[in-house]
Amino acid sequence: MSIELYRDKNHACIMFTDLIEEDGQAVQANQFLIVDDDTGAIIDPGGNLAFNELFMGMTKHFPPHKLSYLIASHADPDIIASLDRWLTSTKASLVISRVWERFAPHFTKVGKTENRVIGVPDSGGHLPLGRHELVLLPAHFMHSEGNFHFYDPVSKILFTGDLGVSMMSGAEASRPVTDLQAHIPRMEGFHRRYMVSNKILRLWVQMARQLDIAMLVPQHGAPIMGKQAIQDFFAWIENLMALNQTVCKGKPIDSREFPSSPEATQALLSGGVDAQMEDSAVLQDAVGKLRGKMKISSTENHYPVVVGLGVRKGNEELAATIRKAMATLEKNGTYDALLKKYNVSKPTEAEFKAALAK
Repeated sequence: MSIELYRDKNHACIMFTDLIEEDGQAVQANQFLIVDDDTGAIIDPGGNLAFNELFMGMTKHFPPHKLSYLIASHADPDIIASLDRWLTSTKASLVISRVWERFAPHFTKVGKTENRVIGVPDSGGHLPLGRHELVLLPAHFMHSEGNFHFYDPVSKILFTGDLGVSMMSGAEASRPVTDLQAHIPRMEGFHRRYMVSNKILRLWVQMARQLDIAMLVPQHGAPIMGKQAIQDFFAWIENLMALNQTVCKGKPIDSREFPSSPEATQALLSGGVDAQMEDSAVLQDAVGKLRGKMKISSTENHYPVVVGLGVRKGNEELAATIRKAMATLEKNGTYDALLKKYNVSKPTEAEFKAALAK
């Protein structure tokens, strides 16, 4: 399925999120088509698992024989493993860092890349696309050396490769994120593992803040949309490794992600990891069941989320019934007992108002 991130009469940005069969064998990945007048480019075309679906999906928006560029943020297999098939099926040139210019031929048959690779210097540059240009922004060591992000000044979209990545299904990735705080748990493990230099992250934020950005779109997971969510991402990412440099005195933190909470707990019990970050209610339940084999060390919740009960607007009868029931539970102590049992807290008035304002 294709998702229009932007479209006007001359320019379009299309995202594909679900071209890889979600059987657990391959990571979800996004691919992008940018069209300006009669010129087209694919950003991060992906591996062989995505090629057929992407090629067919692209034909609904742009004729493949007119494709000018295959633009790669870096040289991982989920970015350009399908390069041989694209060079066979189109006349497009590969745009990639000069660092990877001589590595790209390893993805193709002998001679296929000759005179069809545009090497981007470390400092970046501009790539003509129809009546406009894409800005090629240096993003080296995030996570790859020879790494670039791509800014489209027409749509104001910044394509960020492996920065801003979140782990989710293709269907979930099609829905832009506007509340970063609730989204951080899906990003944190990956970023702490792959984005290891706070200096580089801060330099990138300084550069990105100079751009007029409507959307940050990574190669895996959901786009981040809206000025507040984007500013929140900048604030989060520039301090990502601060914990390493202060509390951990510069020693690297090895963050791992597990398919389920019980598997993470098992790794903790077996000594495979030193700590488990988890939903507070889930941890409270695990502590009770394991009878002292693990304990909660945090004195406060990290990234708290306000949840509540919602009713259809205008259904005052149901709303009044719920309020009355909640008042009874608070008065007889049941509500406080439930909070204690599940290791959660009642939101403050300020937190409640902030949640409603989002």
